[in-house]
Amino acid sequence: MGGFAGTQGWMESMGVPGILLYPVVVLELLGGIAIILGFKTRLVALLLAGFCVLSALIFHGDQANDFNSFAKNIGLNN
Repeated sequence: MGGFAGTQGWMESMGVPGILLYPVVVLELLGGIAIILGFKTRLVALLLAGFCVLSALIFHGDQANDFNSFAKNIGLNN
């Protein structure tokens, strides 16, 4: 799995429409740029954090091993 097409395929295998990868890329790029520039930093950070939690629950919430990875990632961010 690699590149854009590989990521879309992986998303679809998890039950998420691959077309959603486009807005995800835009959100992550523009959100990161907004934080770097100091534009609406708290709001953007909150939106990105919500996105991270939502995506973690979708992609890591169904199996014990995946949930352990999710919990580890949350722990590393605190």
